[in-house]
Amino acid sequence: PTSYVIEDKDGNLLNASIAADGQWRFPYNKNVPQKFIDCITTFEDRRFFKHPGVDPVAIGRAVIKNVKNKGVVQGASTISMQVIRLSNRDDKRSIWNKIKESILAVRLELSYSKKNVLALYASNAPFGSNIVGLDAAAWRYYGRSADKLSWGEMAALAVLLNYIHLVLIIVFIHNAAALLTGYWAARLSGLSKEDQKTIAIETGIQNSGLGLLLIFSFFNGLGGMAIVAAWWGIWHIISGLIIATYWSRSTTSTQTA
Repeated sequence: PTSYVIEDKDGNLLNASIAADGQWRFPYNKNVPQKFIDCITTFEDRRFFKHPGVDPVAIGRAVIKNVKNKGVVQGASTISMQVIRLSNRDDKRSIWNKIKESILAVRLELSYSKKNVLALYASNAPFGSNIVGLDAAAWRYYGRSADKLSWGEMAALAVLLNYIHLVLIIVFIHNAAALLTGYWAARLSGLSKEDQKTIAIETGIQNSGLGLLLIFSFFNGLGGMAIVAAWWGIWHIISGLIIATYWSRSTTSTQTA
């Protein structure tokens, strides 16, 4: 099922409703912006326009790298294979499924042009949360159609959202490192416990809100940077409240004892 979409005569979105299955999924669109094509092929499948649906070079490279690392660290799925996986909705990874995907991917490319395969991928790929398809993602994240996105915004949709878990981890590590640096610097300087806590908070809770404001005001959003800055600010609020609550309770317990 797809969302009901209402547009004006110029193609501007007026309103849209969520699909019956709870997903934001706009109808199939055969027109894929060149920026998205460049971003997704560079990131997902550099030889997309050269292979027949399966990339022997990528398979060989993945096998060598996985053997060297004694585990699966790199895949060899092409965009065509991902289209097959999206249509089957089978997340189970196995050699048999890979073989089926490979055969069906070759069959897909024998039946459809490269442009049509990209359109199928762009219309059905997940873009985080309950958002499916490039058009829905462009409107939900940026409030405009995909063909009007900047390079930074398009790269964020094509690449950053696939690595959003790494962004979260990096923010956690950076925040923890900043908090510990402030706390131990104050402690080694011989400051009082109150000052140690204050400097830890001041060092660890950076001005992400200001950074987000500057990104939107002077750099037109810069695509994924706005998402990173937003999460940075949210996590700093959460971590600040957690630490403040912990220290408040530990101080109360000490005074009671």
